[in-house]
Amino acid sequence: MAPGHSSLTPRRQLQRQSTLLDPEQAIGSTAQAGAKSTDVPGKQSDYAPRRTFWNLNADKIVTKLKAHETLKLMEGYNLTDLPRFNDLVMYNITEPEQYELWSKETHRQPGRLYQLDKLATQLLHASDIAFQDNEILLLNNTPSIANTAAFRGVKLNLLKNYGPNATTQKFQGSIRLIRNNDECIQAVVNYVTGILVQVLMRAAEGDFWDEHCLIAVAKLAAKLKVVALDLPKAAAISIAAEREWQNQVRRNLGADFPPPEDKAQQTTRNIQLTALQAEDVHLGHRYFRIMDAFYQSMGVLVRNILKMLHSNDDVTTNPDVFETSSIMYDTGFRGRRSILCQERSGAIGASGHRGEVHCADFASEVCLDAFENLHGQLPVPESTALDQPYTLIYWKWTELSPVGDSASDISTKKVRTGEMKLRSMRHVITALIPYTMACGEFASQLRIVITNAMRVVDPIYRVRLCTEVRFLAAFLVRTSTYNHPIDAEVTSVWESSISQQRALAGRSLARQPRPPPYGHNELCNILRTENSRTAAGLDQLETWTIDEKSITILYRRYCYGSLGVCATLVTGGLAIGLTVERRINGVDPFNISIFCWTLAAFLALLLKSIRVENWPWRDFLRGRVVCRSVSEVRDVAGMEPQLFLSILLILEIQMMLSKRGRFCVLFTRKADDGFLIDIPITTKAMSDGGCFFAKVVTDAGPALVCVRAPWGQPYTNVEPYESIERGNEAHCSSLEDAWKWGKGEKEYPLYQLSTNSLAWARVVGLFSKDAYF
Repeated sequence: MAPGHSSLTPRRQLQRQSTLLDPEQAIGSTAQAGAKSTDVPGKQSDYAPRRTFWNLNADKIVTKLKAHETLKLMEGYNLTDLPRFNDLVMYNITEPEQYELWSKETHRQPGRLYQLDKLATQLLHASDIAFQDNEILLLNNTPSIANTAAFRGVKLNLLKNYGPNATTQKFQGSIRLIRNNDECIQAVVNYVTGILVQVLMRAAEGDFWDEHCLIAVAKLAAKLKVVALDLPKAAAISIAAEREWQNQVRRNLGADFPPPEDKAQQTTRNIQLTALQAEDVHLGHRYFRIMDAFYQSMGVLVRNILKMLHSNDDVTTNPDVFETSSIMYDTGFRGRRSILCQERSGAIGASGHRGEVHCADFASEVCLDAFENLHGQLPVPESTALDQPYTLIYWKWTELSPVGDSASDISTKKVRTGEMKLRSMRHVITALIPYTMACGEFASQLRIVITNAMRVVDPIYRVRLCTEVRFLAAFLVRTSTYNHPIDAEVTSVWESSISQQRALAGRSLARQPRPPPYGHNELCNILRTENSRTAAGLDQLETWTIDEKSITILYRRYCYGSLGVCATLVTGGLAIGLTVERRINGVDPFNISIFCWTLAAFLALLLKSIRVENWPWRDFLRGRVVCRSVSEVRDVAGMEPQLFLSILLILEIQMMLSKRGRFCVLFTRKADDGFLIDIPITTKAMSDGGCFFAKVVTDAGPALVCVRAPWGQPYTNVEPYESIERGNEAHCSSLEDAWKWGKGEKEYPLYQLSTNSLAWARVVGLFSKDAYF
């Protein structure tokens, strides 16, 4: 046992510690700072009303804490003695004490960053142990629903930190605080789970959802507190349980399957895959599906929060130096919104999935309420404290109209904004934990939790997602010791044009701020102008017929006008021949007619060929043109090429149009005979289309990696120390070999994109230089 670690004594677990973070909220209440219940007309049948207050009967929910003891399959037929998820008996906690601790957690639920980093590290290790224990139950009983990839990752983390026998800690020094470590751990767990329950209650509605979320979070909180008291001992117990499971699998395989001839094939993965083939369907399959949907999912949500609180050791050795931001911005495409984040590790991520944006609404509201409540409680700083290090918190929330189908739905009055400089660790934790749920992949994981709950819910119950309230949001967390990288080609997510103009952040912290205007009304006018331009392009696009290889555009005015000119020449020449006859000596009037007819034929061919490369007479006579390239669409429809390319990018998932050509690398749907992309796309058009480039550092120099957020795209990010395989994602591996494209003021560097494999070490920031791709 490592020095400074306490033993796992049952009585110590049941002592409730007072905390500085006010985690002892009643489960029937929630913060309601300015919150209102808003329903979207016509959506009541699909979504539940907004929830800003919930009355949960804790005593009734406590009676369901022993759901593992009996499971009712049908009338008169029950299953008993099912395995317990987040079980504490194996950690020297008796069953009565475990039930008492679960009951208390159910009733409760509803200094420096170095210290927070240590607390987050301990809780990450504890969550690994809890996840592995539960996953072993799934592998033993219903391996088909077990997450073997996550199980292997957690197992490797435990072995890396504690060794195969958990006899020694692999990391240097102690991760425990010098004083009040256990009390602080309990305070952080209380606050994390309390805020998490608020988000869960806001997100969906239904008795099934409320009860299982509360029970799962309560049991997880209890286990984290017990396990964190002595992590080496708990890790040893969990690793021993995993080793016993491996031995059991080998014994079963030895009896049912011959061992592989090649010993190299006896890997953990092969053993698990073989175990799946020999799976016996457990009669309590539904029980395990519910446990996986809630217990393991809550563990994933909590782990995601803890990862945001923990500094990445591969990126920095100083937890006090970071900047992170999250924005929810208006794409301009029929009121759709997207998410763009800069995580604490420097990773840049984005999402255009409507369900994830919907779930991010609830997390953002809880974060906003927490910021505003904290802002109202802050004391006036003393003059001697002004020179101390601080953590800057800034936020801005702008309400949109419920419909969101026009460019004029941006409110200039319903704005909530504020700024804080936090010098107390208690205040930093109070603000940072809610923020972690509004940044990164938390919203993506929450969407998966709700989806899984809808799948396992009993038909007599119902789980419904609550109605969204449309708004734009911008959150920033930055320490005073953080300095922006000096690089003219990149910017942070917060300083980007997307944040300032489409999320209406309106606050620059760069050394050289971008030129004004930064006023809210001016930014709203800029956004309305951009949205009107995009809406006009979408209205024009809706009149076109798009298939896999081309775009057919109605061009009747041009076609029938051209035919009218030719017809005028033909009839005019014929009229000259018939009327002049022999009135002009030495002139054959029908030669003039032939000349007019020849001129008409020449004009018809010229007018039919000047716009597109191949225009069949059938389409020409029917007043339509088939365009097979971006330049042809520009010449025929008059649409600006960059606007057209941004529309193609953001709608690519919904369009069957395949692309080809020199500049089609950015698109994912390609074909040899597809639509020709013969004009490169600019940086601005790319960001308008939901694609961004993150600048990274490789062993060969700087490079660019694409981050996508088109419609329907789940959360993806570019993290430090990652790599991509060949053909997976577009990137620019060399910024030195740039060509030139354009003329005059629009002459920018042209970077060549590829889909080769690439590995990088660090993420510098968001690429913002004007360029073509």
